[in-house]
Amino acid sequence: MKFLNIRNLESYILTFFNLLKIYLIINRRFKNNKKLKFILFYFPVKTYQENILDLVKKMKKNKNIFIFLIYNKYSSSGISKQKNSLLIDFGYLRFVPFSNIFLNKINLFISNDVAYIYPPKSTNIYISHDITDIQMVNKEMEKKVFSAFLKIDYIFLSSDIVVKDFIKKFKLFFKKKKLRTPKLINTGYLKLDHVKKKLNLFKNKRDSIVIAPTARFYKKEHNISTDLENIIDNLLKFTKEKIIYRPHPVDLTKKKGGGITILLKELLINLIKIKIFQQIYQNHI
Repeated sequence: MKFLNIRNLESYILTFFNLLKIYLIINRRFKNNKKLKFILFYFPVKTYQENILDLVKKMKKNKNIFIFLIYNKYSSSGISKQKNSLLIDFGYLRFVPFSNIFLNKINLFISNDVAYIYPPKSTNIYISHDITDIQMVNKEMEKKVFSAFLKIDYIFLSSDIVVKDFIKKFKLFFKKKKLRTPKLINTGYLKLDHVKKKLNLFKNKRDSIVIAPTARFYKKEHNISTDLENIIDNLLKFTKEKIIYRPHPVDLTKKKGGGITILLKELLINLIKIKIFQQIYQNHI
């Protein structure tokens, strides 16, 4: 964010006071326990969060760890109700006096979405939320994202394939520069592991096929949303199971999903003999 938008003055004011609150909490807590480490989980967008909150719950069992959950106006749902959660828009940090002082005792910064600004002295971890690659709209955006990764210390990735891909991308974008790149670790796909645990709790008969494409504007040449009608039509010819179409949450936002309702209506008209069950799970990707 290059300029402070006066229309978002409320978020700026909340950011300032919550930064101050963090500073006061840290100093009070640290005075009572010198071994205490402060961890900041950042949720910059509305996305699947349950696996991260489960990780938070496990880490809180350590008495020498204190955790802050940070959200902004785009990601507040679910996070704002958690203990020690605060609204802070990191895009405003450059406009907040003493912001580095407020955050200078944050030891660990963790996010499952790309961040561009970090506390001044923290070790930074990015948990990739993609199973086989990182979603990119174009090469220019991809280079911008990998430039942001240079500020990160560790990136948790889903497989050796993705680790190799990241290594290749870093060499491609920064081959003429000797830069410190983050340590890439194959941790497995944490989000999928968490979802699998939840699915194992259900004993219902499995009689459905779920179609859950990524956001429609991501890499259209490889996106099944562009051929959704044919996919559903062909499935109907070879299966008697229910077809569940679950749009990507981004497509359901006012800003990005303008045509999703029209798309659904067209599918219903063209494939009138079937029922499409639109399942929308809040905060779920």
